[in-house]
Amino acid sequence: MSAPPECPPRRLRPRPRVLLALAVIAGSLPLFLWPVRFAVDAAFWERLMDAAHLPFFAGVTLVFFTLLGGGKIYSLRPAALAALATTALAAFIEWLQPHFGRTESVEDFRNGVFGIVIAAGALTLFSFKKGKWPWLVLGAGAAALICVATQPAWQEWRGLVWRQNNFPLLGDFESETELHLWRPQGGAAKSPSTASLAAGHATHGGKSLHVKAGAGSWAGVSYSAGDKDWSGRRALAWSVFNPGAAFTLSLRIDDDGDCERAGQRYTDGFTVKPGWNHFQVPLADIEHGPRTRKLNLKAIRRAAFFTGEREPAREFFLDYVRLE
Repeated sequence: MSAPPECPPRRLRPRPRVLLALAVIAGSLPLFLWPVRFAVDAAFWERLMDAAHLPFFAGVTLVFFTLLGGGKIYSLRPAALAALATTALAAFIEWLQPHFGRTESVEDFRNGVFGIVIAAGALTLFSFKKGKWPWLVLGAGAAALICVATQPAWQEWRGLVWRQNNFPLLGDFESETELHLWRPQGGAAKSPSTASLAAGHATHGGKSLHVKAGAGSWAGVSYSAGDKDWSGRRALAWSVFNPGAAFTLSLRIDDDGDCERAGQRYTDGFTVKPGWNHFQVPLADIEHGPRTRKLNLKAIRRAAFFTGEREPAREFFLDYVRLE
């Protein structure tokens, strides 16, 4: 009787779950490593992306839970392992980001952990078939964590709503919400610019924007105009109170085009004397301000008030910035 034919040796193949886990990691990385630059209302979109870490990593936790054999009743192991794996992935991504032109963020990692905690808690309760009270507690905790994660984006959104509701008024500085539209810029590392609301020195209402322009280039304050349509208006007007010596305050206005070089944007300087100063610039002058083209008044993106490159630190109060 002849011997049975030998079976070919079995090849060891990676487990499909491991391959799927690696695919999840590989698919996640480009989302967090690709440099993203927002041209309009960047602060809002960046804060919204920060908040998006919560649902994203909650979803990744669910994927890892499934890949690790989740669904077993009365077992903490799959949910715990999924939470640990997802937390490690979130930390790894934040560690990698500076090497790809992105910035690592404690807030991003925190929001990711919030999502992991919510997802792992829900998966644990589901595995143990708990009643309604644990779910209510988890729901209340999840709502609190979601509020913390989304609060920065919500504040930025309030600023955009204020801009929409008050246009053509650009700033009267009666509300903290406006500080999400008017932000300090420039100055040196040891002398950064600051901007805050101040009682008094106001021509409209009871408050003004107190700007401390640091020593250094582009020191002052920048307004996020949001590609609003300024056409059909006559002029841009504003008031400045100067408590010190006279200096030159420059105004720069960008549209939705290429404004990198000086000849492609509107820029002009204004002498600010001690005390009150009231300025008005015709929008026709702003439109024809660039040397190489006309400014697109239908999509104004930014306006900035700043001091010169070699100027010392300056202090001034800005108020009632408006289109007339």
